[in-house]
Amino acid sequence: SSPSFTGRIQLAPNIALACRCIVVSVILCAMAPLSPFSHVGQSWHSALSAVALVAAGELRFCSADYAGVDPADVTTLLSQMTLQDKYDQLCNPIFDDEVAESWLARAKIDIRWFSGPELMFDLQENERLGIRGLRTRDGPRGLTCKLGGSRKFWAPCPVDGSSPAFPAQSLRAATWDVELEHELGAAIGEIAQALDLHVVFLPSINILPWLNWGRGQESYGEDPLFNGKMGAAAVRGVQSQGVMATAKHFLANNIENVRWYASAEFDEKTLHEVYLKQWSIIVAESSPEMVMTAYNRAQGSWANQNPKFISILRNRLGFEGTVMTDWFATLESVMSIQEKSPWHGKPFGWFGNATTVLTAGVDMEMPLCNFAKKSVLGLASCSFSDAESCQAANVLDRAVAHILRSKLRYGLIGNRAKPKVKIDPFPKFFKRSQMGLEDSAVAPLNQMKFDELALRIARQGIVLLKNEGGILPKRPSEIHKVAVLGTPEQLETGDQGSSSVKHSGETVTVMQGLQVKYGMSQVVLVEDLNAEGSAEIVRTADLVVLDVGLSWEDEGEFIPPASGGDRSHLGLRLADVGLIRKGSKLSNKV
Repeated sequence: SSPSFTGRIQLAPNIALACRCIVVSVILCAMAPLSPFSHVGQSWHSALSAVALVAAGELRFCSADYAGVDPADVTTLLSQMTLQDKYDQLCNPIFDDEVAESWLARAKIDIRWFSGPELMFDLQENERLGIRGLRTRDGPRGLTCKLGGSRKFWAPCPVDGSSPAFPAQSLRAATWDVELEHELGAAIGEIAQALDLHVVFLPSINILPWLNWGRGQESYGEDPLFNGKMGAAAVRGVQSQGVMATAKHFLANNIENVRWYASAEFDEKTLHEVYLKQWSIIVAESSPEMVMTAYNRAQGSWANQNPKFISILRNRLGFEGTVMTDWFATLESVMSIQEKSPWHGKPFGWFGNATTVLTAGVDMEMPLCNFAKKSVLGLASCSFSDAESCQAANVLDRAVAHILRSKLRYGLIGNRAKPKVKIDPFPKFFKRSQMGLEDSAVAPLNQMKFDELALRIARQGIVLLKNEGGILPKRPSEIHKVAVLGTPEQLETGDQGSSSVKHSGETVTVMQGLQVKYGMSQVVLVEDLNAEGSAEIVRTADLVVLDVGLSWEDEGEFIPPASGGDRSHLGLRLADVGLIRKGSKLSNKV
């Protein structure tokens, strides 16, 4: 059952799959319940189960170019892992005293880690076995050092929580340039390396069939093929820097406000020709190491609990990496929080059983475990029946094997693993901060290089829809006065969710750009068109520029109670429409 052998038996996939399942189940059902917190190696039963799980591998029907990993390396690690070690690979057991005894002491944390957003994004280090804990971070338009625009990450992020930002995916799609998207991915991978990050959450390859979708700016548009091609370019760029990219959100995630309970309904033809097309391309052309599942249901089943979808991803599309959930997507309290949810207010228990997510083929529950916790507790207490123990041990080892395989590919285990960046001890950190100094672990970044790339992308992606009468371009020699209306001094830097980035580089507002081009004295900001003299300024201007548009309050990732969400309409704000009409009546040079 080596990779080359499975390649030779693809002409008889059903027979091969049946033989593999028989071998795995025979070995696994011989297993005894595992010892929960023992720090010695597992029994030979665990080692054999690991061999069966990893050596059998996934049958593939599509071509993908994943780097080979010796199954023996994975099985050796699995045989040395306690149940606690395995659990720590799946999620972050925050305050999980039922599973993680003396967790605070084991984590060796200080108050900074405890108070920052790291506890939701960084997993446990395993010093005994030399396994790095995955350090993960959003997002689609740059790696955030300030979660949601408010909670900053600690070093290697700078103290002000800033980091390089790039144009949104929707603008990058308008470049039609896969090589430029590869360059963008490589830049984000380089930044991730400097910040000691292993996994970055991009690209989003969900198509845009409904224009009101609040996260349309995180999409490459409505075409599955184009999403696959651009997404694959981004993945290749990120992973060229030794960082894992995460294609998201699997599957059929195209709505925000009801994403925690809505079901995307479509027939099998639509599933394969529309909703799976971009996934088949991105796997075949870039081999993404991570896939994140969606919150929503698809064909009536939760995207992170239906074995059908994950089986297609692995066995037909050829995905060989790790699958994780979206944040809190397996917590009943989160998934039923909205009053319109069919499950709002219902007693817990409607969302699945102990092995639901693991059985479906999802490896990691992020950031907190729910189902995996139930599986581990059942194995630790021997409260499962023999059949349940067989199933739980089987799917737990399979998930951990996938994660270990990903870590081995990216040098996060053993002597190859780059040591975790050591931040200053708290007393030193406090003293330096009092002196106005950064933590000595703050990563140096070539900001000028990233600014140049962002500007180049913006220039290639900006679209001029109409230029009636050849009003543009306007050379400085033609201009004596420019009247500017709207919000030309406001910067739009993403929503308050995955796309939120506090930009560390140079920013140029519309107002500043006009002043540089035409001169400070020639550019006049008209803040109130009804004020005395304002109409005359607009009427006599050689050029009138209106800067209007939406913000994170109107669209973006939906963060209850009121941030972002789907657009309620496709027009501008009524105040903006009124401003455009007034300005157009005063001048034909708008």
